[in-house]
Amino acid sequence: MSIQAVAWALGLKVGSPTGKVLLLCLANYANEKGECWPNQRTIANETELSTRTTRQWLKQTSS
Repeated sequence: MSIQAVAWALGLKVGSPTGKVLLLCLANYANEKGECWPNQRTIANETELSTRTTRQWLKQTSS
């Protein structure tokens, strides 16, 4: 876990609680380079969001 990534995510304004929780979950998996590779099911389970919602948000943010 990267404490720096979590602190960075907490400081961002994303405009949505859904987006914020997904960002925090990803930040929690980040390595020191800011990279993370959790699968969508893991993210959905940890955030208590559906896999569909998770996919939609991840697609939206990667565009």
